[in-house]
Amino acid sequence: MIDLDTAKNELKERGLIAWDLETTGIKLFPKDPGGPVKIEFIRPISGAFLLETEHGFEILMDYKAGLAPHILPSPVALAVNGINPHELFDSSLPTQLEFAEAVSDLLQDNVPILCSYNGIGYDAVVLRHFLFENFRNPYILSDFNRVHIDLYKIAEAIYAIDPHTLNFPRKPNGNVELRQQMLAKANGIDTGTAHTAIDDTQVVLELGKVFREIAPDIYFSAIASGNKHRVIHHLENEPIVCHAYVERFTRKGKVRALTLIGQNPIKEMSNQYLTFDLSYDPHDYLHYSSDDIAAIIKKKDSPFFELKVSDNPILLPSNYCEKGGLSRQNARERAAMIDENFKEKVNRAMKQKGNPFADYPIDPYSESKLYAEGWPKDTDLYERFLASDIEARRELLPRFTDLRVLDFAKRIIAQAQGSLESEEYREYLGMCRSRFFAKSSDVPHMTYDGAMAQIDQIIAMDHDEEVVIPIVQFYEDLKNKMEKKA
Repeated sequence: MIDLDTAKNELKERGLIAWDLETTGIKLFPKDPGGPVKIEFIRPISGAFLLETEHGFEILMDYKAGLAPHILPSPVALAVNGINPHELFDSSLPTQLEFAEAVSDLLQDNVPILCSYNGIGYDAVVLRHFLFENFRNPYILSDFNRVHIDLYKIAEAIYAIDPHTLNFPRKPNGNVELRQQMLAKANGIDTGTAHTAIDDTQVVLELGKVFREIAPDIYFSAIASGNKHRVIHHLENEPIVCHAYVERFTRKGKVRALTLIGQNPIKEMSNQYLTFDLSYDPHDYLHYSSDDIAAIIKKKDSPFFELKVSDNPILLPSNYCEKGGLSRQNARERAAMIDENFKEKVNRAMKQKGNPFADYPIDPYSESKLYAEGWPKDTDLYERFLASDIEARRELLPRFTDLRVLDFAKRIIAQAQGSLESEEYREYLGMCRSRFFAKSSDVPHMTYDGAMAQIDQIIAMDHDEEVVIPIVQFYEDLKNKMEKKA
């Protein structure tokens, strides 16, 4: 049973922390100006964590950090956020390493429920790679006791179940607008200075209060589904669960009544759980062979629906079946038809389909290898390395067996020195130069020519000259510096 009363009590006992990161940019595809940029190369510029209190909130962290020389911010992100890029390389700012330590220390307390807006799909992923590069536990948000709710998913569920519950704005093409600032403004919430971590986090708190008031079942179902272990428990123990969301391409609300088929048997895809959509009659599919089933998995109008449990999908009680056009009685009858023989055929079908990403090449960068090469090795050396002076850090380098971690360790040493007299710094600067002058279409990170393409985009968008000129000047100054040191 998805127990909403337990979730309500849990919120009272554990408390809630809203959080948000402002970053160097967003993920870009090859066709985008400046693209491609993969998410593992995006870094936080600032971050805020606010503890919800009876009369408002308490600021736990409002942090701004500088960028390391190998991290290039997106000109579009700078323009949208109104940031002068020269400020991001101010030596008086805390370093990325210090920022990572501060965030990691705050998140050691896994009792308060975390609340974000699109944080599971974006901020948490950026944070994971940021912590990985800076000698902190990249999976700190994934421990068993952590609960993380995503208001974007709650907004989707509210819209899918009853779009009149909230004032949902529309885009010019008629699609629902779910961006945080737009949704907040449409519902009378003061958004402050948009795209600043502290103000955006206050908006997260205010939106959360609105959602809790107007759609308590959905809000507390999100808490009950607040980590992958809870999602798996519900899937494995509830004959029927409901899932409400907005479809990716049609942008229409959808409510599905689901029953579990099983976990994907392929190790690299073990977070994928396949369910059967009970709006389809199982009788029409029980006779299918594993080949037949493999042919329709992930196809349009397939009865098989995949849930990624590590994304904390919101699972609703079975009484929401009617919202999807199915009676609970009919849903129960159909769920009972799914037998072990059928599940075994589906299991074989998943094996047949395999991992579609298995043959994708892995980018030759340490940042790109968190998932491909698994949990970082040498973590037992992290604290000793970070607590040591430069000479002691150098002496520890031969003990690192994980080449990703060794690469990061060398960067940390180089950044701490910042002198051309240092061999480590000269080597690091060579890497920075190589990244800066690379052809943007050939690499997965921001480059000089990628930045120029984005600056053309900014100019076309008629941004204020006071915003654009410092960005252009920054990249030209950086280009001149890189050329002189070549």
